[in-house]
Amino acid sequence: MSLYWPDDAAAVSTEPRLHALVVAVGDYPYLSGPKATPEGKKFGLKPLTTTIHTGARIAAWLTAGLPGFARDDLNGYRNTGCPLGSVEVVYSPPDGTSVLTRPDGTPVAVGPATMADIKAAVTAWFNRCSAHPDNIALFYFAGHGISTTAQFLLASDFYAPGVLDPWENCIDFTGLRQGMRKCKAKTQLFFVDACRERPFDATVQVNPKGQSLVGGAVWSDPPPAATGTYYAAAEGLKAYGPADGPTYFATAVLDALEGAGAGREKGTRKWLVDTFSLAGALGPLTEYLKDEHQLSSLTCSPHPEGNPAPINYPVRGYVRVKVGCKDAAKNSQLALQLTRLPDDFTSAKDEPRPWRGKLAPGDWRIQMKFDSFDPLDLSETLIDPVHVVLEDPV
Repeated sequence: MSLYWPDDAAAVSTEPRLHALVVAVGDYPYLSGPKATPEGKKFGLKPLTTTIHTGARIAAWLTAGLPGFARDDLNGYRNTGCPLGSVEVVYSPPDGTSVLTRPDGTPVAVGPATMADIKAAVTAWFNRCSAHPDNIALFYFAGHGISTTAQFLLASDFYAPGVLDPWENCIDFTGLRQGMRKCKAKTQLFFVDACRERPFDATVQVNPKGQSLVGGAVWSDPPPAATGTYYAAAEGLKAYGPADGPTYFATAVLDALEGAGAGREKGTRKWLVDTFSLAGALGPLTEYLKDEHQLSSLTCSPHPEGNPAPINYPVRGYVRVKVGCKDAAKNSQLALQLTRLPDDFTSAKDEPRPWRGKLAPGDWRIQMKFDSFDPLDLSETLIDPVHVVLEDPV
């Protein structure tokens, strides 16, 4: 069972809907620990916790916009033209407890992220996505990834003992994405929250082949009208996240969808995030997180194709803002006032610097006051997704 929402598969609508599949893998018993196989240990891959927080966060965001599912920290998915239809989740935390709590407070048991469970979840997800051409298909994977001849996403039972071809227990993402050409959903979104490194023990494999899970596509099948493929790392590099929270990529993705990647929909006053504006926001937001967490390396690699397609209509658009001084001593004296009527924010000098927050796009007055330096009075036009103001007084 992998249906996170709704409670009953019979309740899934056949009208245009977004259908999501979230795969979150933290437990890799055959790569490390007492059950690890000798061959599996060679990859040097350990259990993950950040991916488990990620899976729970993505599933919560998708449903947070539903009646009765509201959360203070998430506005959730909102799209009246293509509401949420279903969320499938397979989830393997290191402690083996595959139970999630939905935003309405109800617990839901979901299947583990073994290859068999992933395959069953993909089948259910594909059939729902293909039921209407105006559906949105959303695939999110958080777990270990290996890049060799293709991008491979590892199931929890990768390199299990007794399997003649241990590569059967991973997803050939390149093949999955190609196979989805036969899905009728015209908008397809793929999020690969995994490393794209090429470990030596993978590169010496002879003809490694994962499972594409969706086959039968032919070259005459037209590609989707809109496709977004969003990678958490550039080719050959690692993806990162804190042990006790979602990955940095998931944080950037949700930040963009919640409003940092939004613009006004043409001809309306609605805020809209589409396949291209999401891609455009991810790079600056990733750099913002790299700076905030003082990371030596953090990348992403978004690839929108086809026509821009609406994804989410957030409650509001906003800009991630960093305001302060280049000099640490001056930061220690800095008191801030940020004004854009009717909004007025103040930050006392003993608060963290540089100041970081979310502000509405547009023209702001930024007043900077100090104990022993001249004040600064700045006018800044804040443009999403990220705006940085670092000024030193005389």
